[in-house]
Amino acid sequence: MRTFLIVICFCLLSLSAYGRTLYPLKILKDLDTLTFSKIPETQYLAKNQSLTINVRKSASFYILPLKTPAKVKKVSFRWQLLTGKLNIDSARTEETKEGDDAIFRAGLITLGKPRAMPWFLPEWLETLGKKLRHPPDRLYWLVAGSRHKKGVMWESPWSDMVRHISLTGKLQKGWNTEEYTPSPDFPAITGVMFGSDGDNSGSSFTVVLRDFQLQLSE
Repeated sequence: MRTFLIVICFCLLSLSAYGRTLYPLKILKDLDTLTFSKIPETQYLAKNQSLTINVRKSASFYILPLKTPAKVKKVSFRWQLLTGKLNIDSARTEETKEGDDAIFRAGLITLGKPRAMPWFLPEWLETLGKKLRHPPDRLYWLVAGSRHKKGVMWESPWSDMVRHISLTGKLQKGWNTEEYTPSPDFPAITGVMFGSDGDNSGSSFTVVLRDFQLQLSE
């Protein structure tokens, strides 16, 4: 009996130490989406543990709210551009409203305190806040296929509540593997938002996503 209790305690400590891993592509049918008025929706097709994303000057995103806020240990995924291209020619353009699109982006929504949202907040950010279970603070986009060098951060042209972080640094032929490990002082998150868009830059392309994982520590 004593040995049995020791084993249970060890398992509980292990779960606490290592946290848990989320696989968003496995629960797509249970996720909410964020769409934009007057903008066509990006089309998503899930099949065989992969997600094919068709962007036609469109935009829409999946939202995964967390029941309990958690720290992020690592974000990883693989992607491949099949057809088309992103019409963004430079890092400078990527920082403008006309260049605010991405082949794929995963957004970490950090936990905030209850507060009144600014009256000038973009409508989609206000809608996002209503779909979460806990108040948000900032949205950090992890951008695949960015025109910036890897690891560069820049502020969104739409709101100072949104930041972008470049993952790839440059576009590779075939499969690209992305990994992002936040610093120890990165805030806990209350949700994840992810998808592809091409509405601002007039881009049309098809990309495939696989092995999307978020490792969390409670």
